[in-house]
Amino acid sequence: MARGKLNELSEAVVRVRASGKKVYAQLESAMGAQYLLATACDEIVMPESGVILIPGVRLEAGFYKELLDKLGIEADMIHMGEAKGAAEPFTRTSMSEPVKENLSAMVDDHFDQMITRIATNRNLRVEEVRAHVDQGLLTARQARAAGLIDHVAYPDAVRERLSTDYGADK
Repeated sequence: MARGKLNELSEAVVRVRASGKKVYAQLESAMGAQYLLATACDEIVMPESGVILIPGVRLEAGFYKELLDKLGIEADMIHMGEAKGAAEPFTRTSMSEPVKENLSAMVDDHFDQMITRIATNRNLRVEEVRAHVDQGLLTARQARAAGLIDHVAYPDAVRERLSTDYGADK
């Protein structure tokens, strides 16, 4: 899921919560964007068999100059500014240092935003969240102990608890 869409959905969940309604996330398992969206909810529930994997942020870049050379094609592009790299995939075989620095700063910023968002939404310290992300895969029990989810329960138990909490009949 793209970051913009993730932010829109998270803000929609926040608006629902602000209207006084509780929002529950029931996850079988979760990775990056799924988990980030779930953190906007009041409660996160995962079955015993579930796992959370919060990977870091990465960037991939492809370079096609050598392919274009083999085809007898030369890219003719205007390059404005040393940290502007839109033409680099077609005119170079690797990233220039200024572009690498620029993109590395962007990736670091995205990672920091992710960690901060999880910490804020789950009322955890940034250092704690960073340690859990560095750990990698967490079982549902480990995620619960870490404060990354609220309950370890299967869907039928969740429905039963919500029915009781809200006085719903079958």
